[in-house]
Amino acid sequence: MTSTSYGQELPDQFSVISTALSAHIALVHDTSTFFSERAMLEREYANKLRALTHKYRTQRDKRVMECTVGPDPSKQWSPEVVNRSSFQFYVTSAIAASESVSADHTALAGQLEKVAADTEKGEKKAEEMRKKHHAFYQKVIADREKVYSDRAKAKSKYDEHCKEVEQQRHKREKAESSGTNSDRARKGYDASEQEMLNAKNAYLVSIAAQNRAKERFFGTDMPRLQDDLQVLWDLVDRQLVAHVKKISAQLAEHSEKISTKQRRMEADAAKVVVEADQVVYTEYNVRRFDMPADVSFEPCVGFFDTPEMSVEDASKVPLQNMIIRKEKKISEVRPIVASKIKEIEGLERLRVAYTDNPSLGDPEEITDNLLDSTRNVIVLEAELSILQAEIASIAEAFGGDLGEASPHQFKAHNFTIPATCNFCDNKIFGMSRQGFVCKPCGFTCHAKCEPKVPADCRASPAQRLKASTVEASSRRQSMTSVSQSSTSRRTSMVTGATTPSEASSSEAAPARSNGRTMPPAAGARRTGPPPVQRSTKPSATSSQHPLATAMYNYEATSAQELSISDGEHLTIIEEDNDSSGWVKARDEHGSEGLVPASYVSITAAPSAAASRPSAGRRAPPPRPGAGSAASAQGVGRFVRAVYDYAAQEDNELTLLEGEKVELTSTGYDFGAGWCEGVKAGKVGVFPANYVQDI
Repeated sequence: MTSTSYGQELPDQFSVISTALSAHIALVHDTSTFFSERAMLEREYANKLRALTHKYRTQRDKRVMECTVGPDPSKQWSPEVVNRSSFQFYVTSAIAASESVSADHTALAGQLEKVAADTEKGEKKAEEMRKKHHAFYQKVIADREKVYSDRAKAKSKYDEHCKEVEQQRHKREKAESSGTNSDRARKGYDASEQEMLNAKNAYLVSIAAQNRAKERFFGTDMPRLQDDLQVLWDLVDRQLVAHVKKISAQLAEHSEKISTKQRRMEADAAKVVVEADQVVYTEYNVRRFDMPADVSFEPCVGFFDTPEMSVEDASKVPLQNMIIRKEKKISEVRPIVASKIKEIEGLERLRVAYTDNPSLGDPEEITDNLLDSTRNVIVLEAELSILQAEIASIAEAFGGDLGEASPHQFKAHNFTIPATCNFCDNKIFGMSRQGFVCKPCGFTCHAKCEPKVPADCRASPAQRLKASTVEASSRRQSMTSVSQSSTSRRTSMVTGATTPSEASSSEAAPARSNGRTMPPAAGARRTGPPPVQRSTKPSATSSQHPLATAMYNYEATSAQELSISDGEHLTIIEEDNDSSGWVKARDEHGSEGLVPASYVSITAAPSAAASRPSAGRRAPPPRPGAGSAASAQGVGRFVRAVYDYAAQEDNELTLLEGEKVELTSTGYDFGAGWCEGVKAGKVGVFPANYVQDI
């Protein structure tokens, strides 16, 4: 490294160099102050951390029993049980690590204070040396100035003697010209001249002294003094660097100690086994549990009665209506429960993924959403369970034979014009919705009479089907919107966790209502059932009964019903001739039971002459304004008839195998297994499973 000399490179800059050196020494002082204040902070932090750790340890000791064996363990426990808890072991390690870190900070504070003291001591010594050297510099300047002053005095004295010689010369010339006192004047002149020469010699000597003093000051003394300041400068900087380096080493050692403790904590965290801790908790909280006894019938005091349900005709109608209402409620709630269960499955997958890898998302938010959905499902499932229990109790009382039912589609109504109750023949009047009206058949009754009205709606099956479809769809949408309002913020996450097939299957399954199967809501099913293989020959069984294929999964809810799976082949024993929405079927294992008619697709007629599958002869729901010019607009989407079909109602279209039909905007969304199209300018409906997309 190239070296330099302040004395040689920076002549006559002692004061400037001294000022710069003073700044370096001041920096040493500042560093010493920094170390001292840092030591105070470390000590303060250590004290606060120690107090915080002690506070936390005290709180933890108070809760150690509750966290390990619960607030009220079922058997005696000892402190050794805490050692079996991996979580408590980890908490103990964390507290011990915190106490150790506190001690490390205290030790670091002591080291910082020692280095700060050494730094301050060096700073004071350096400043003292600088001041002494600066004082000596001032003395050297004073000595030089004295030599300069002596020369000036010699010059002044020499000038005075020169003037005296000139005066004596004038006196001598005057005396010689006058002839008086010439000897005396000559002696005076000679004496003054000698004094002048002596003064001159002294002046010349002082000049030599000043020149030598100048030469030594600027050529020797000043460079040496500046080099001395440079040496002191070097010492100050090196000492400061050494102190800072020492502090850095101590801080690095301190950080390494803390890092070692934290890495040890990471290793201890891997030893926490929550499942094992829960086993310990279970071990100390096992208690005998007896299911509360069932509530039994209690007759009124002083009144003899039996627990049998009244099944007389007067009681049968309200009970039938009660079952209808409850089954309708079940049909509304069950799809929501199925949707929520799929949502929970998706959220559970997200929770596991986020817990294993938090970088994917926030596991706490997912868990919160999962718990919200779980609470909703619990409420809905509890409601379903109660509804099913109520239905089962009524069915048991009737021995499973509830009779035929064509339920009314009652709606609350304001009677601004008086009307007659068709049940009690009394008047209904008022704006407070005191009555009900069944729009399909026009039956009117009081609100108090509605539970007693027999389920014998005289409307056509098509009218009841449309009314029930609209009502059920509207009610399901209302309930779904209410249920989903609490979980709307997690829709995107659930969408990511639920596959499209899961979503479509949850929407496609038709709902059950009134003990009958409701057809799929509009938009729930876009395509018809698989077309029949025309080359398939009916078996001996099919010659007597139609064959069908299950389009959805269905789980039986009573002994009279039959569980089926999507794609399963069935034999239809009794068709839905009464438009009840149910058919009796036999599966491949020989089991028989009722299944929803809209859950199956007829694939083979009972006779070989049948060239098309059964449409499950139910009249299609009427469409207001069918055939009008406004509704006769196709949307450019065509289907091809794969079977012949003869229209049996005014709002139906006749199909010939192979011909094309243009769909309206409603198309497959017409509902109830029907499709709407335009043929020869006429708008009509036809079975959706008689056509296929082009």
